[in-house]
Amino acid sequence: YRATQGTHIRSATYHVGTRATLSVIQDHVTQGTAQLAMAQLVTCAGHSRFNMHCLIQPGLQNDSWFDLLLEEPEAQAYLRGIYAHGQAAKLNIIAEQVHKAAHTTSEIQLNGCLAGQASADYQGRIHIATSAEHAVAA
Repeated sequence: YRATQGTHIRSATYHVGTRATLSVIQDHVTQGTAQLAMAQLVTCAGHSRFNMHCLIQPGLQNDSWFDLLLEEPEAQAYLRGIYAHGQAAKLNIIAEQVHKAAHTTSEIQLNGCLAGQASADYQGRIHIATSAEHAVAA
């Protein structure tokens, strides 16, 4: 996805079926004064695995939402991201990991580099239902 000027919104929903594996690589590039809002919703069924690798490059402001829903036993979701921002760029990330079933695993790992007046804000929420025994979230 490549944005140039103005405000751009990108939304994606992924449903990973039973015993399926889905791997996604995303490159979000903003140039000039573009603002990018990105929303990702991932739903994982039993014995499924979701892998996402994303690169968030600088723009004036990037807002990103990641929701991982693990609804059946043995579902796994992994999100890896990297960002590099400089000057006065702003990055806002909101993530939610919801475990509704037992033996589920989710992990979000974002690494970044900031320079100048750039800033990054991360808000994460993990919810593990009482029925989701042995669930692991990081």
